[in-house]
Amino acid sequence: MRSPSPIRAVALFEAAKGALVLAAGLGALSLIHHDVQHMAEQLLSHQHLNPAKPYPRIFIDAAARLTDARLWLLAGLAALYALVVAVMIQSLRRNVHARMDATGRATQLVGMRSSIRSNSSCQSGGEMPKR
Repeated sequence: MRSPSPIRAVALFEAAKGALVLAAGLGALSLIHHDVQHMAEQLLSHQHLNPAKPYPRIFIDAAARLTDARLWLLAGLAALYALVVAVMIQSLRRNVHARMDATGRATQLVGMRSSIRSNSSCQSGGEMPKR
């Protein structure tokens, strides 16, 4: 059975977000045991930004405060987020398939119910009692 396209689009978008966060977490792991402040300064000079200005200075200060423990924490949180997204997507797929099955069964039951009503009205020779 195929999922309805809006639900599939949401699932694909969530999967892309999870993959992006997981890639960012792996990038954080690659920075362990490196001078992150120096890398930030090189990035700013490559972009021709003045490190003495307020916003680039905030970026450099944040990079200076990154320790190996904080990088491990960021990578772990990224992995946890990716796991939650994967579980959410799997749950979404299961709910969609369950609803599609339930809808199919409900349609069959309604069809059976209407045929029972038509048979009983034919046998009694009159109308069905109203509920």
